[in-house]
Amino acid sequence: MPKTNKYLYLWVVQGNYGGYGWEDLAESESYKEARYNLKEYRISSGPDPHRIIQRREPNPAYFSKQMAAPGF
Repeated sequence: MPKTNKYLYLWVVQGNYGGYGWEDLAESESYKEARYNLKEYRISSGPDPHRIIQRREPNPAYFSKQMAAPGF
């Protein structure tokens, strides 16, 4: 059985529409998909700035397994 990663690594496309800072628009597990999403957002929203960031989130599968393990 393969080891479960503690974190999920995601690529997030963000847009800045003024006033409120950067907002998350889409997230994906591959950079290629994130680049495609970024291209689509840039075409549809015009001059508004967009960017791609990488985010690390806790993996729910890892932590549920840790809670089920017997304590010492």
